[in-house]
Amino acid sequence: MRDIVMNFLALVIGGILMCLALCCSMVTLAHGGYRTALLTALAASVLAVLCLARPSFRGSTFYRVVAAVLALPALFVWLDFSRRFHF
Repeated sequence: MRDIVMNFLALVIGGILMCLALCCSMVTLAHGGYRTALLTALAASVLAVLCLARPSFRGSTFYRVVAAVLALPALFVWLDFSRRFHF
């Protein structure tokens, strides 16, 4: 029972962090200072993938599929970060 609760909490937290990452990645700023927004998106997506790693390794097939679907937008966030972030 404990694994079910922990997997569910990891999915919920990972989903919320991924939504935050997508929102920060798609933001359009008037002054063009994307650095803070993109760094926030990158950090949120990395934390989301780390949260989603638990259900993908220790969960049932349902949890693994949901974790994989929730982790897919991280690719978009990372590609957008590499395209728009100026080093």
